Amino acid sequence: MSISRNRSLEGRLVLITGASGSVGDAVARRLVLHEVDLALAYHKNEFAVEELAAQLRKDYDCESQLGRYLRISLHRVDLESVEEAEGLVGQVEKAHGRMVDVLVGAAGWARKVERKGEMDFLDIAVEEFDRTININLRPTFILVKNVVEGMKAKRWGRIITISSMAAYGVGQNGCHFAASQGGLVAIVKSLAAPLAEFGITINDVAPTPMRSIDDMIFGRGDQSRFGETPPLKRLCEPWEVANVVRMLCETPFTTGQSILLSGGLGHM
Repeated sequence: MSISRNRSLEGRLVLITGASGSVGDAVARRLVLHEVDLALAYHKNEFAVEELAAQLRKDYDCESQLGRYLRISLHRVDLESVEEAEGLVGQVEKAHGRMVDVLVGAAGWARKVERKGEMDFLDIAVEEFDRTININLRPTFILVKNVVEGMKAKRWGRIITISSMAAYGVGQNGCHFAASQGGLVAIVKSLAAPLAEFGITINDVAPTPMRSIDDMIFGRGDQSRFGETPPLKRLCEPWEVANVVRMLCETPFTTGQSILLSGGLGHM
C-alpha cells in the first residue's frame, strides 16, 4: 500500500455513533468531503439523522472520481444494551457488504447532579454512576472489539473516541461523568501500542463544553454553568472537533493521544 493510499480516506467505510448529535453530525459532514461511505448510528432522534442523511445525499450523491456513489446507512441502537452494542458492527457490515474502516464514537450521556452541598458526589446514585459508565465507556470497549479484526485483516484502521475535558477535571457534571471520560482516554492509551503493528491508530478528542442544545452533554452553551471560562471566552464548536477527527484519520503517525480542545484552559 502506498503512502498516499495509507493516508487517504477515499472509499473508506466510516461508522459514527451519536450521529444525531451535534458532534456526530459535524463529523459526518466533514468526512463526507473525502468520499467516504457512512454508517450513522443513533438512539432516539431519528428525525435528526434522517435529515442529515437526506442533506448529504442531496449534496454529494453523485459519481465520484472512484466511479462510485455515496452510500449511507442508518442504524438505531441503544448502546446501553450489551446485545444491541454487540450487534451494531455486524449490521453495518451487512448493510455495506464490507468491514468498517473508521470508528468514531460520538455517543454519550450525562445528567448534571443537582448540588445539595459542596460534596456533590454524595448525591450521585449508584444507578446513575452505572448508567453513565454503561453508555459512555462500555460501548467503546465492545465496538473496538468488533471492528478491530477487520481492520487487522486490512492492516489499516482508525478508531477515534470523543470524550471531554471532564477527563482532566474540567466541568461540573460529576465524578461519575469524569470517570467515564477518563476511562475513554485510558482505553486509547492502553490499546495504541498493540494495535500499531496492524496499521491501526486509536486516538481521543477531548473538547471543552460544546455550544449546542443537541450535544450529548452540556445543553445550551451557558458558560457560567461549567466553572472556569476558557481564555478564548467561548465554548467549543462541533466543527472544530470534526476538524481534529479528520486530521487524526489522515495522520497515521499519531496514535495513543488525547487531543485537548481546551480554549486555553491549563488543565493537563
